[in-house]
Amino acid sequence: MFSASIENAPEDLKTLTEFGITTTRAGNLEINYQLLDKQLNNNFNKLEDFFGGNNGFAKKVEDAIHSMTGMTGSIRTREKSLTEQNYRLNDDQVALDRRMQGIEKRTQDKFAAMQDATGKMQAQLAGMMNALS
Repeated sequence: MFSASIENAPEDLKTLTEFGITTTRAGNLEINYQLLDKQLNNNFNKLEDFFGGNNGFAKKVEDAIHSMTGMTGSIRTREKSLTEQNYRLNDDQVALDRRMQGIEKRTQDKFAAMQDATGKMQAQLAGMMNALS
């Protein structure tokens, strides 16, 4: 976008590069202040043609931002997808918690039954030992 040519801009000011504004490989803006000052001093009245209007740089930036943040934009679409995924994960977690509670209850019931059976067997053993003595 920053190196794209602006259709209705003056011939000598079609891109931000001609204002001394470029981007680095890392995506950072870099400004050549000497060139920027020169263009502002010599072509100040042409700035409106570059930035303004329906095809100007400002409109291109607005359109790019809207394509990302609008109702069908990439950020909104991703946000909606992540929200839906979060709801599904929460539902899965609730279902897992219910299953775990059921397993825990069955395990506790089996343990209690085993303790009861062990207690009865110990009582029978004690009774047998008394009968033999």
